[in-house]
Amino acid sequence: MEIKNLRIAVVHDDLRTLSTLNTALDELGHRMCVSATDGQQFIAQCRSQRPDLLMVKGQLPDMYGVQAAAQASRDNPIPIILIVDQHDEKPIAQRNAENLLAVLAEPVRIAVLIPTISLVMRRFQQLSELRTEKEQLQKVLIDP
Repeated sequence: MEIKNLRIAVVHDDLRTLSTLNTALDELGHRMCVSATDGQQFIAQCRSQRPDLLMVKGQLPDMYGVQAAAQASRDNPIPIILIVDQHDEKPIAQRNAENLLAVLAEPVRIAVLIPTISLVMRRFQQLSELRTEKEQLQKVLIDP
């Protein structure tokens, strides 16, 4: 199953990287609906644009990328791909976010983006279905 036409929000403090990701996502049939260089800008744009997927750099000028992603998706769960420097030694456990489903090392390659986006979107769909099932089961157990 090929996934196309996603609205993807990207935050990265390097304009060249943003441009490269925009081109790559376009080639893959997706649209970068948010392009931001800091967390606050990203959060504000995500709330108005309602993206399908978030791609965030690990460390931004004003906050951690996962913090920005968590705030941007507070009212509406959105899957997250974290982009980290290949020499970053901070453990992934310290980058916890509810919908963080993949981590990519920079520089991000288009050949890696294809399967990563597909996997993330499939896993997110499965998680959403499990959440719904859990809620339904809780209702049955509480109100038999």
